[in-house]
Amino acid sequence: MRKKYLYRVGLAILPVWMGRYIELVGEKSTDSVVNILINGIFGRVTGDSGSRFVIAIGQAIFLVLFLILYGDCIAARQRVGAVYFFSRISNRKKWIGKEFVWLLLYSMLYTGCFVGMHTLFSFMGCSEASMSMALLKAVLQIWLFLTTLLFEMSILCNLFCAIGGSAVGILLSMLCVIGLIMWATSEAAGNLSQIINPMWLSADIIENMGSYIKKLLVLLIQMAVCAGVSGYYLAKRDLFAREGEG
Repeated sequence: MRKKYLYRVGLAILPVWMGRYIELVGEKSTDSVVNILINGIFGRVTGDSGSRFVIAIGQAIFLVLFLILYGDCIAARQRVGAVYFFSRISNRKKWIGKEFVWLLLYSMLYTGCFVGMHTLFSFMGCSEASMSMALLKAVLQIWLFLTTLLFEMSILCNLFCAIGGSAVGILLSMLCVIGLIMWATSEAAGNLSQIINPMWLSADIIENMGSYIKKLLVLLIQMAVCAGVSGYYLAKRDLFAREGEG
């Protein structure tokens, strides 16, 4: 079971290849590797309120793919074989905690493949590519932020799948992603979106450590809330009455 999910992390290279393969044969950029990397992963929106980065529809394919691959991994184990497996577990909270740790590991590895492939393409698309501390810092910041985002969204997706079944749960999670993206890219997006919307990123989020830390802290708080609510529901739901649903 674990091997199946571990093998899937390599699929993170697919959206990168689909979006940036043209750079292999196109003219090399004179911009820095860091800027090429940032612009390859995030979209940019410019409006009356200034410029900002967003995770737009084109860049969100990696997130949607992750939800398809891992958005039901915990809920599915509760649906299938619940009577046999969970009747032998005295403390379901510990089991859920271990499942969250595994889900976090999948998020870390998947994001590592995704950011690593983007970094490789950025090197190949730069006319004067070189390794630097600025690049390593940007890679680490992007990896940490996207890992946290994927973990939060996948926990929420598992909650939706536990409540309504896998198809409904994944579809509802995708609609949430699309809604957040539309809010982030809208001209009406204001201070509230800037603070709580994980798809909305300030233009200087990589260079400005203070801005990055604020955004990451909000995301961590949201993640903790999602984990708490999902964990409580998964620990208390009546598994034996709903086995096989979804």
